[in-house]
Amino acid sequence: MTLVNRWYEILQLLYFNQRLSIDELKEKLKLSPQTIKSSIDTLNQELLPIAQITLNDKIYSLIIYQYEEFQEILHGRLKKESDYNSSSRRLAYIVKRLIETGDYLYIDDLAEEIGVSRGTLSKDIKQAKEFLADYQLVIQGTPNKGILLKGEELSQRLFYMQQVVPYFPITTLKASVQAKVQNIIDEYQLDYLSENLLKLTIHTAMMRLKQRKQIDMGAPPFIQSVQLTAELEDLLFEIEESYQLTLSRTEQEFILFPIIISHQKTIKIVDYDYLQSIFMQMINKTRKAIYWDVDEQALFAEIKNHLLNLLLRLYYHIELNDLFSEQIEKKYPFAYELAKVSITEIAQILKRPYRSVEVNYLTFYYELFLQKDHSKKVKSIAIVCSTGKGTAGMIRAQIEQIIGSDIEITQYSEKEYDHINLNDYFAVFTTIPLKNIDASTPVIRITQLFNDEWLRNAWQQATKLRSQSYHYVDIHYHLIDSKASYEQILASLVQPYVLQGILDADFYVHLLEREKKSSTIYEQKIAFPHTLNSSSQRVQLIVGIPKEAIQTAQGEIDLITLLAIPKELTKVAEDELMKVYGKIFELVSDAEKMQQLEQIQDEQSMWQFIDRKELF
Repeated sequence: MTLVNRWYEILQLLYFNQRLSIDELKEKLKLSPQTIKSSIDTLNQELLPIAQITLNDKIYSLIIYQYEEFQEILHGRLKKESDYNSSSRRLAYIVKRLIETGDYLYIDDLAEEIGVSRGTLSKDIKQAKEFLADYQLVIQGTPNKGILLKGEELSQRLFYMQQVVPYFPITTLKASVQAKVQNIIDEYQLDYLSENLLKLTIHTAMMRLKQRKQIDMGAPPFIQSVQLTAELEDLLFEIEESYQLTLSRTEQEFILFPIIISHQKTIKIVDYDYLQSIFMQMINKTRKAIYWDVDEQALFAEIKNHLLNLLLRLYYHIELNDLFSEQIEKKYPFAYELAKVSITEIAQILKRPYRSVEVNYLTFYYELFLQKDHSKKVKSIAIVCSTGKGTAGMIRAQIEQIIGSDIEITQYSEKEYDHINLNDYFAVFTTIPLKNIDASTPVIRITQLFNDEWLRNAWQQATKLRSQSYHYVDIHYHLIDSKASYEQILASLVQPYVLQGILDADFYVHLLEREKKSSTIYEQKIAFPHTLNSSSQRVQLIVGIPKEAIQTAQGEIDLITLLAIPKELTKVAEDELMKVYGKIFELVSDAEKMQQLEQIQDEQSMWQFIDRKELF
């Protein structure tokens, strides 16, 4: 990372987070405290008197004295003021010349223009190739001809706008066009970023059209058409008049893409069939990675607008500012995993890179849906009453009045309940002592008429008990003392439960088939093999803790969490399965706990760790 880019990363972090500790900056920047301090010291020399970064009690804060001037800095002024000692500026210059020339350039000529050696320029070109790859652009070298930039016109324009222009001054738009742009800014209340982006698209389009380089694609395929308002028509007409040219539909859509992104409801018609097809590919990918039951229509309705914005940002390489910390992965581990798998699939479909901030934002939408979906689920309640239907009816009416409509109540007499598995219910209200009830099933004993407050407290306790315990999950722990292959270790974990009739006879075969479709070995050295099982109505979680890391082609494994999921799940069992998922992905993001697992060498230390840490 060059110094100027490091400056901007620090500025962005402090601008959106206000205050960050040295440790937080160290974690986000992946730099030493000494490097961070020296970078901030030099950055402050550039910022004063417009702004200043202060350090008090190991906390860095950004103080802004001149807001308008600071916005200019935030949006690239320091890059424009950099010289060719900065490799980022050299890289931008190389691509600038390749795009503007549209022909072969000799490396020696470029080196002379910049004032560096051929060796230095060759290193810069190598680095440029890596940046260009994200835009599907390629620098092609030919002996005796030099280097040439190849790729789609849209990609060249986007790279030029986002990676080149920030380092160099650009010509001002003609006054009449600038006036129309200001009308658009006022009409649509564009933020500073969208305002700059609109001006850049016009500048870039005019430059390329002057070079007879027309764009070959406009709006992305999930945008059916763009509707032009009177203000937008005025802007496009003024551009054509001022620059003496005719704008094709694709050129119009390119110029207007900053408004398409920021005002999706006003000027575009979305192809929701296409959008839903991307959504289904995304959901199917998550299901290959994790078994989960979801109401697809409800989820699509919930996230379609965010999904559309996400697709637009990826398509046009627009970066969101990260308002959230890495704590999101730890706070919502299951939703985070769904988001990560989803965005990886979307990026492959669009052939675009993505940043972790997009995973964070999508995590929130998944989590909101999961919480809403969970709250909508009807909870089954049993009432066992020995004093007749009248009393049971009174109890039922009061429960419905206080607890709400998201419950389903079934009444049983003293004799009837004996033939029913009351553990299948979320909670049981009873006027008599009950037998054959698991400790994890909330039982609310009614000995007299109860008031509203008592019932609310009893219900809260029942909900708390359900959230803290498992009724449909069996957890089995194994210390693995073997240097066998991963597949052989899985077989040894599965076999005892096959013999007991808990797992299907062909469970291991199905497990391997699923692994072939999508590996469940994570970078954090945890394996999460899972598949369906018809031999038990209970979720089986088999935890394997190896004494030594298991070696695989995908990396080392320090923990195996093998999950056998019943083909048919009750509502309570499904809720518990989601809780298990959350615990597993919480482990994936807990580096400290994983490091402690690596130290386990015997049964005693394993059980001490399990009791102390409450893994599941």
